[in-house]
Parts: sequence; C-alpha cells; structure tokens
Amino acid sequence: MEKSRTEMISDSRIEETIKHAIESHANGQTSLAVQELSALAAEFPTEARVHGYLATFLWRSDRFDEALEPARQASLLSPGSERASLVLFHLLWKIGQRVEALEEMKRFLKVSPSEEYSKMIKEWNLSEGDLPDIG
Repeated sequence: MEKSRTEMISDSRIEETIKHAIESHANGQTSLAVQELSALAAEFPTEARVHGYLATFLWRSDRFDEALEPARQASLLSPGSERASLVLFHLLWKIGQRVEALEEMKRFLKVSPSEEYSKMIKEWNLSEGDLPDIG
C-alpha cells in the first residue's frame, strides 16, 4: 500500500526534525534538541523513534526522571526495538529501579535475542544461582 502525500510529508518532517535535533546535540545545544523533539512527540504521539531520541537527549542532559516516560513510550510503541529497550533499561538502572530494568531486559529477550543484553549478563559474572530470571 502506497503512502499518501500527507504521510510522506509527515515522515519527511519527522526525519528532518530528528536530524536537526542530532545536529543540535552535537553542537552542544541539547536543550534545543529536547525542545524540538518534545514538540514533535506531542504532534506525532505514535512515532516510537521520536520518543526514543527524546529520551536519549533527556538522558544525556542528566534529566533521567523526565527521560523515563518517553523511553517507556518508545519501548511500548516499538516492542521489538533493541535500541528502545536498551535506553529504557539503562535509564531504569541509572535511577535505581533495578527490578524494573531487569523486567525490561526479560521482556525484550522474549521478543528477540540481543547481543548487547547477552554481553551485559556475561559481564556481570554471576554464579549460576545468582543469574536473573530472564527466561
């Protein structure tokens, strides 16, 4: 099914805003990136990548609590996105919500294998009995 002209314009606008936000962040203007992405997320509430980038830039601004909701939205809207899951996992871990972080890891691993999560588990170097229940 072909996209309508309106959908194509929306996709283009989303891509351009994300690209501009990335450039703003790279130039030290992360607050501008957050502002642009916040407005875009309000306009396109079902766009997982907008929420994902917003969460990432809030996280990079040490605004962890604010980053949590867009990270959850990204993971909810795109449950198979490893990137969205990892952002949510790391945010939850950073703010001390370790059980919730491990639940997110477990949720994602039921959907898809993850080299990154596997690497983390191996690096924890836990004994057999101490491994989190991720199966």
